[in-house]
Amino acid sequence: MENRSSSGGFNNFGMDGCRRKTGKLNLFDDVACAVETIPTKTLVGESTAKVSLEKIWEGLMDENVTRIGVWGMGGVGKTTLMVHIYNKILQSKNIPFKCVYWITVSQEFSIYELQGKIANAMDIDLSSLLDENIRAARLCLGLKGRKDFVLILDDVWKYIDFEKVGMQIGENGSKMVLTSRILNVCNGMGCQKVVKVEPLNAKESLMLFMENLTVHENLSAEVRRIAEDVARECAGLPLAIVTIAKSMAGVYDIREWRAALKKLEESRELDDEDRVFERMKFSYDRLPNEVLKNSLLYFALYPEDCEVKEEKLLGCLIDEGLIEEGYGLQESFDRASAIVSKLVNASLLHSLPSGETICIKMHDVIRDTALKIKRGRFLVKAGLQLRELPYGRCWGTDLEKVSLMNNNISKIPPNFIPRCHQLSTLLLCRNHSLTTIPDSFFWNLQKLHVLDLSYTNIKNLPDYISELTSLRTMLLRGCSKLERMPYLGKLTELEKLDLSFTSMGEVPNGTDMLVSLKSLNLCRTRLKVIPDQILCKLDRLECLLVGVLVGKVEVLMSLQKLEILGCGFENGEEYYRYTGWCRSQEKRVLTMPYDWKISWSDSISSNDCKHLGVSCSGEKVITRTEEVLSSPSAHSGGGRGRLGKSTLYIVAPFQRLDFLQLKDCNLPVPGNLQSLESLWLSLLDSLSELLPVTKTSVSPSAFSLLKIFRIGSCPKMKKLFPPGLLLPKLQHLHVSDCISMEEIFAAADAEEEEEDNNMFFTPILPNLKNLLLHNLPELKGICGEGSFFHCGYIQYIFICNCRKLKRLPLYVPMETTNGPSPPPFLQRISIDSKEWWEALEWEWDHPFPAPNRFSKSLVEPFLS
Repeated sequence: MENRSSSGGFNNFGMDGCRRKTGKLNLFDDVACAVETIPTKTLVGESTAKVSLEKIWEGLMDENVTRIGVWGMGGVGKTTLMVHIYNKILQSKNIPFKCVYWITVSQEFSIYELQGKIANAMDIDLSSLLDENIRAARLCLGLKGRKDFVLILDDVWKYIDFEKVGMQIGENGSKMVLTSRILNVCNGMGCQKVVKVEPLNAKESLMLFMENLTVHENLSAEVRRIAEDVARECAGLPLAIVTIAKSMAGVYDIREWRAALKKLEESRELDDEDRVFERMKFSYDRLPNEVLKNSLLYFALYPEDCEVKEEKLLGCLIDEGLIEEGYGLQESFDRASAIVSKLVNASLLHSLPSGETICIKMHDVIRDTALKIKRGRFLVKAGLQLRELPYGRCWGTDLEKVSLMNNNISKIPPNFIPRCHQLSTLLLCRNHSLTTIPDSFFWNLQKLHVLDLSYTNIKNLPDYISELTSLRTMLLRGCSKLERMPYLGKLTELEKLDLSFTSMGEVPNGTDMLVSLKSLNLCRTRLKVIPDQILCKLDRLECLLVGVLVGKVEVLMSLQKLEILGCGFENGEEYYRYTGWCRSQEKRVLTMPYDWKISWSDSISSNDCKHLGVSCSGEKVITRTEEVLSSPSAHSGGGRGRLGKSTLYIVAPFQRLDFLQLKDCNLPVPGNLQSLESLWLSLLDSLSELLPVTKTSVSPSAFSLLKIFRIGSCPKMKKLFPPGLLLPKLQHLHVSDCISMEEIFAAADAEEEEEDNNMFFTPILPNLKNLLLHNLPELKGICGEGSFFHCGYIQYIFICNCRKLKRLPLYVPMETTNGPSPPPFLQRISIDSKEWWEALEWEWDHPFPAPNRFSKSLVEPFLS
């Protein structure tokens, strides 16, 4: 059946931590599932924004209108309006639409790229097709069965030929809404209804300005009058109003206010585009130091509408040298985090929750401003699906940074020799077709500091790399065919070298001469060992991730600055020697296998450890929490890893553990993890119970802070949660591929029920949002006979291959005087069989009134 919706709420990311906004979301690891509404801001202005909203909605409800255009100046709030429309479609029940898809088009796009975005949003597979015409035919075929959907195209800059794309808007009840800064684009694409998003009026502008100024009540009367004039000079653009107000927050000096007003007044006679630029540049100019300004400008190197993992961005700011020298790794990340926080607080960047991570995004108007500020000094052609390197005047002698990431560039001609003597950053990452780079390309790049060739297809680096003596960061992660490196001994300024996921079989020649090296990542290579004589010379290392057996523990002890260590040890005694030495020196070193999740707050001390993953199969069986043995998977090309000599021992108890993953081992689940927030269990062949199902052994608060619980491929598990267990914080419950699972919440036996004087046990999960039950062929009930599943905030339910499940005993506490109503937060129920749905039992003895329980008629509109 069709998806009810698709959006970009929770996101999947590439290895570089950067993604382009699309319309599809996978909430669970291996199962396509529902999506959430997109978070957005409250609309400002009764007489402007809400009027536009009503006009767009009227067009959607008009059966004679199939194409709607929404246009207005950059920063006027078009995207915000459409997010409200998107959410309203999701939340409205009695409307003629089954699906809504969100596609961000952006200024530079190709038919090929747009086809891919639409196909991804609509679960149509085009991955094996390269020809645009064939892709269009496949897309057209895949859409024939789709009815009553709305396609939102955000940020359209030029005419789109839908015939070339493979879509016919208007058929089967489909409609399209596009946003653009250009009226002619709306008209040229045949929009029957065109809505102009007007700037805020003076009253609304002032209200929004004062709201973001935060300290306006402390301004003198004279300063307040000037502040009101400044608000009027923001041209009614919400983006400009918010950023300028925040840049002036805390300013009381009337002279500073007068100067701000004069600067804004000077651009009053400019055309719309230049006025927007001057207002956004005002906010940029108000940043108090060059570090903040350069950090903001750096983000413009990413593709338009790209969302970047916060940790990835922090690392890039450090690589760029924007953090002062002399700080350790953790403190550098803390300082980078403070920079990003200040830009977010100034509304120049946006922080977006994405599952269990945070992503950072830049508004396209602010990105336009940044690139205009650095015109002639930044060359940014990122994410444009380029097949060839851009040539000509764009490679000027004043270039400082070049970003060609996320393209399809396959080669660099040997006769192309850029004369960019000031170039400090070159980003060619994720050009998967790039196989070779000629020596001559680097001849004039003597000031290059950052070189990122990650996820390209190069086999050998050019020898001239050895001469780039100013290089500080070289990233080659994911260059799977890379086997050879030139001599590195001259790169005495190099601080970071990432060769993970390459085919390197030995440490590059000259590594022992890298006297400035702080970070070395050699994970997932063919490397067998790091020679002691090399490692002992890298005495400035702060991060060492190798995933192989290191040498003598004494060599590790010589690395006094080390903060993160991911490696194997010969045996547990070697690990204990090293960790004991660290404790005696009061050193905090994160010691985890290279392929585990890493947190800056981790420590070798079990009392401080917050994240723990255990994965082991083959020769050794783990049986005790006190002696946790873990090994990186062998590089055998797939399947389960084999236990080799690379081992790591960690000691219990784990009093601060908030993340625990047990995979492919024989370790029982500890029952006293009061701080645990995430628990992932998979491939545990011997696990038959989460906790012992006896009344005396279960503490109701055993998992009182648990938010995320995932269990899969545990064939002996029959009943998941024992009676009486309280899960007040649980938000995500995913159960899959447990072939013996009969009940999610085990019912209490008759004797326990009599003692408790209860007729039934009701699991209470007041914060549960997502419930996934996948491939549970023996599942007969979510909870015991006569019991109900208490879930007042349930949003998404996914049930697949649970043929013996006959009831959905879900109870939603509500007070209603108007009769039964649907659960207030429910957005989607996904199933794999209409026959199974029709066979469900909806009426049985229960103690709850009808308005408080699921009924077929109330929840069926959410079905897909």
